[in-house]
Amino acid sequence: MTAAELAAELEVTERTIYRDMYALQVAGVPLIAERGRDGGYALYGDWRADLTGLTRSEMESLLVATAASPTSRSGPEAVTAVAKLAAMLPPEAAGELTGLRRRIHIVLDAEAGQATMGETAGRLIDALRTRRFVSLEVRRVRSGRVRRGAHPMGLVVDGRDWYLVWHDGDGRARVEALDRIEHVEVTDSPAIGEIDIAEAWQEWQVSRHAAARGLEARLKIDLGLLDHWCDRYPTEVVAEHADHAEVITVFGWVVEARAAVLPWGGAIEVLAPQSLRLAVADFAAQTTAVYADG
Repeated sequence: MTAAELAAELEVTERTIYRDMYALQVAGVPLIAERGRDGGYALYGDWRADLTGLTRSEMESLLVATAASPTSRSGPEAVTAVAKLAAMLPPEAAGELTGLRRRIHIVLDAEAGQATMGETAGRLIDALRTRRFVSLEVRRVRSGRVRRGAHPMGLVVDGRDWYLVWHDGDGRARVEALDRIEHVEVTDSPAIGEIDIAEAWQEWQVSRHAAARGLEARLKIDLGLLDHWCDRYPTEVVAEHADHAEVITVFGWVVEARAAVLPWGGAIEVLAPQSLRLAVADFAAQTTAVYADG
């Protein structure tokens, strides 16, 4: 590359490029400088720097350095620096860490905070690096700890908070706050599937914000369905009986709520609002009319 190309790529002056090239040559980097129209700077042969003394766990910590600092808004420069360091590692480790970089999404416009990489985050990072299936113990409001098998897809760091993006085999992205995960066991089974972490996070945020200003439905739901339901929709259990529970579930709008309730037939009954109850009844009546002759 020419000095002008390097200066444009790195957003510095050509004078800086010349000074840095000289410093690299003095440090022992075998740079070749060719003058003329077809000239430029090149590295000799397949030369690569040897990076010693940096462990894999230290590299993993560097991957989330932007999240662990109050100056997280300067994240792009830190991510670039980590990429350069990873390129100096042995091929196998570099490949693992390059893949891991794609699975950690840092929200750069979040409020400044200090995200601490605790034991849970460390185990999940190990699972992401090795692409392993995990067993999670998750804290639930109603049923306490529940065990979930999960294919971990990535981690999101938003200010001080960590979130796991995962799926249970169906490929549908789910998001779980790490402060609700009590224990992580990394298994020998491979994790399958691919999910765009940034996209999944954005969709989850949109869904969460929509729910915050959406439709509150009071439902009567069979107990056997309750955990399954609570895993999928923002739900508060307000009363529990021998064979059913009364819950409040928040939806974005009536059509979303109707579509969620209808597949479960009599296992879920809409108690309120009346508009949703009538919408479900009308849809069920239309379906019955179509198939009545059958």
